[in-house]
Amino acid sequence: MSIISKIKRIRSFIPIPMLIMVGVLAIGPISVVTTNIYGTPETVTVSFYKKIHKAKSNPFTVSCGYYYVKGKRYTAVICEKLPIGAKFQIKRSPIVSCEYNTIGALQE
Repeated sequence: MSIISKIKRIRSFIPIPMLIMVGVLAIGPISVVTTNIYGTPETVTVSFYKKIHKAKSNPFTVSCGYYYVKGKRYTAVICEKLPIGAKFQIKRSPIVSCEYNTIGALQE
């Protein structure tokens, strides 16, 4: 094979990685905008705690609860220690139900 045919062969693969890169870079911001603007608000009741261990830092406790979409249970987490039975609000993605943004604790 000549050098020119090798260059042509390598050049034919360039668009595929570029398309993958553009797709990955575009899907992330679209997902965030979809969740923030068009997200469905859900109220979650704190039902259990989870201890998070991070490397080189002290463990901390987060409050967790469940929300349901079409009969399927998903877990939501808020990075505050709320009493069990307290409520917090999330906005879940209309496309991917397991993705959500925490809005905050509700005052009662």
